[in-house]
Amino acid sequence: MITPQNIVGRLLVIAFFACAGMGATFADQFTELCKQAPIIVRARIVTLEPGVAISDQSKEFVVQAEVFQVAKGKLSKKERIRVVIRLPMRDHDSLRGDPFGMNVGGDFILFLGPQYAADGKTLVDYRFTEVPLGCLPHDFYTWAQLERAIKES
Repeated sequence: MITPQNIVGRLLVIAFFACAGMGATFADQFTELCKQAPIIVRARIVTLEPGVAISDQSKEFVVQAEVFQVAKGKLSKKERIRVVIRLPMRDHDSLRGDPFGMNVGGDFILFLGPQYAADGKTLVDYRFTEVPLGCLPHDFYTWAQLERAIKES
């Protein structure tokens, strides 16, 4: 379902690509993100918990997602993962509490990195590789670009 929050979230992702590179093209930024992210998956959002305020003036969202496709990394299809999204309060407010237009049942490409406990071995959760960019709305054109960028890197 398309809502105003979904549209705002998608526009913010596009704006990030447009502004963050200081002259770099979308393709350059996308390729660089594909190189840096240790895990890239297409996943469906199963649950999205409301943001919780953290002491450093940010909010954390917890997302449960089911993996559909894996472009990079060692996750498997149908695996359920827990993704923690930390956003500065100003970004949270501009997104109206809806991180990147995510909604339950939504289909997204996630660029993730594992977060381990202090022992360095126990997986706690996954985090976005780069904030604010860590996900893109899924469409088949974007997935094809992603696979091409991974092969080139």
